[in-house]
Amino acid sequence: MAEDPDHMEANYRLGDIALDQGDEPTAKAHWHGVLASGSTRASVLDRVPLLRAALDLGAVYESHGETDRALAVYQQGLNHLPDALDLLLRSGTVESRSGMDAPAIAHFERALKAGGDPAMLHNNLGTLHLRNGRLLQAVQHFERLTDRCQRDARVRYTLGVVYARIGNEALAREQLDIALHLDPTDQRSAKALAVLSGGTTLNHQ
Repeated sequence: MAEDPDHMEANYRLGDIALDQGDEPTAKAHWHGVLASGSTRASVLDRVPLLRAALDLGAVYESHGETDRALAVYQQGLNHLPDALDLLLRSGTVESRSGMDAPAIAHFERALKAGGDPAMLHNNLGTLHLRNGRLLQAVQHFERLTDRCQRDARVRYTLGVVYARIGNEALAREQLDIALHLDPTDQRSAKALAVLSGGTTLNHQ
């Protein structure tokens, strides 16, 4: 059974006060207590202290380079609040930064379904798929990103490069031409077009 919401809020605030006073161990103890007392089906009143405790406790562990502990805390928070956008984003960001691409993709996909910023998330997902050589999945996300950022030369360049890498030179040229039109000083797009014109495979991003 979930602990009384007022007590959870008080416990969270005690942790906040302790951290302000430089007492990190006490702060962590209070926030761990909040997470341990939450139910798997948090009420509306439970949500705020649970979310804050998970985010703040995870941030403390991150600040010390304790990635595994931070991720465990974020997961504990998600066990209570499976649709918590901030926790999904933090988990995905830490995992992506740590080279844990598969769980990062899973968390970013959940964040997208939970109403996260589509442009940011399609960019993150496209980048992760590209990093793992999954070009078809990458191009789908970059196409959706381009739909939302039609006048961003960098986005057009990236989509053009991915098209080139999957062998669609016509679409690659189209996107790179648009990128140069949007930003005539874009040397990357100019160089990529020159490479394609020379009959060389475009293997860089």
